[in-house]
Amino acid sequence: MFTVRLRKAFSCFIPKTLFGRMFWSILLLSLLVLLFTGGWFYHRSFQMMDAEAETRLLAGVKLLAHDLMDLRDREDLAACNRLLIRRFGAGQTLGWIQNVYWLDLREAKSVFLASFSVESDSRSSLLAPTLEDVEDLIDDGINRLDMGRSVFPDPFAQTEGRRFKIVLFPLLDREGFLESVVGLEADMEYLDLSISIRQTASRAVVFAVPLCVIVSLLWARSFPQRIRELLEDLDRVARQEPVPTADLGIRELDFLRRGLADLGGRIEQRNRHIQDVHEEKLQELSLLGGAIAHEIRNPLSAMELHLGLVKRQLGPESAANDSIAEIQEQMIALKKLVERFLIFSRRVTPERECFSLKTLCFHALETIAKAGHAIETKQEILDDLVVFVDGTMFGQVLENILNNAVSARPKGLVIEIKAERSAGMVRVSLSDNGPGVAPGLESRLFTPFVTGRSDGFGIGLALSRKLIEAHNGLLRYQHAPNGGACFIIEIPEKV
Repeated sequence: MFTVRLRKAFSCFIPKTLFGRMFWSILLLSLLVLLFTGGWFYHRSFQMMDAEAETRLLAGVKLLAHDLMDLRDREDLAACNRLLIRRFGAGQTLGWIQNVYWLDLREAKSVFLASFSVESDSRSSLLAPTLEDVEDLIDDGINRLDMGRSVFPDPFAQTEGRRFKIVLFPLLDREGFLESVVGLEADMEYLDLSISIRQTASRAVVFAVPLCVIVSLLWARSFPQRIRELLEDLDRVARQEPVPTADLGIRELDFLRRGLADLGGRIEQRNRHIQDVHEEKLQELSLLGGAIAHEIRNPLSAMELHLGLVKRQLGPESAANDSIAEIQEQMIALKKLVERFLIFSRRVTPERECFSLKTLCFHALETIAKAGHAIETKQEILDDLVVFVDGTMFGQVLENILNNAVSARPKGLVIEIKAERSAGMVRVSLSDNGPGVAPGLESRLFTPFVTGRSDGFGIGLALSRKLIEAHNGLLRYQHAPNGGACFIIEIPEKV
């Protein structure tokens, strides 16, 4: 339970977008690298300066020990103190030395043979060591001193920004026993430089943080941008448009883009095959239906003629006139069906001209209005949008779609017409607020003799698709956002 609550609490601070997650991940990683690099640089620079100070301090104490041994052999201890004053007093050669002492260990009680302390100033508070302090330092490193090795006791911090270093150098007698120790206590003034380096590094980090933010922002934006390009590629596949194969700069995304391009090619190939089969079946159906319709039309004309003669012979007062009128009405509908099927069975060759799309839509709506249908329209069509089409055929397609909408909703019909340019095509969508198409009819909507209306023949939409395809275009159906029907016409912008 606690783990779930903790996860929920942390999830509030995790960005929900890919850009946000990448931005914060890259920024935090860059800041960690920056802090680690700065810390390592500061620590390494301090180590190098500390090692250099030890080397110089050891060289100084060896030189001093050699001079003191020469004076001891001459038994001139007063000269030893003068040597320390002359070397570490005014005009010091090693200006960072604070205390110097020479401790004799040959007797039971240790004594200072010589010592000198530089007067302290406001920068230093390292006092002159007492005999007990020096003995404690010697006891800590007695093993190394007995072997004739120098000892560097652990430096201690006087303040946060200043440290001191001590070196003890052993002097052995002829038998190799420890007889005295020379000590130097130095103020590590080089740490002032280390402090400056740390301040400079801190300023560099402060200036580098905005740079990290900018770099993280640019880097984080680049990946979502590539993802958006892949989403656009996916939309192209859905619209059956070619997918570009240019590399995105990331191997995995390049593989994905090439996969989408291959998928688009396969879908196009499959659709072409389906279209070929569909056209072949329609052609066979057209030939067969055209032959049947042609054979029906002549007898139908003869029947209509003789039916008119029978009506004339019976006279206007005959009780059979109502039945004859019903027969004539059904014969007219049958004749209209035959006419449409003959038109559908013929080969279509459009005579293209340049038309204003807005004008074509206006004429189609005007035709529907003259038939007595009240339609509320909403149009989003640019005034300069033109199409190269056969005006009669394109107008017939618009009228067929509008007639279907009127039949589905005779009252309160709202038609929304939108047109736009897209990838060299003109896309026209006609949406209505009717009941839409039944789910079972969607896949067969453009097949001849398939209709969802009781008084329909199922030829109008099949003929409309044939006319649009004759313009190298596409007619398809989809659900309208408000639940009605939406027919989309796509034709090339240029011939």
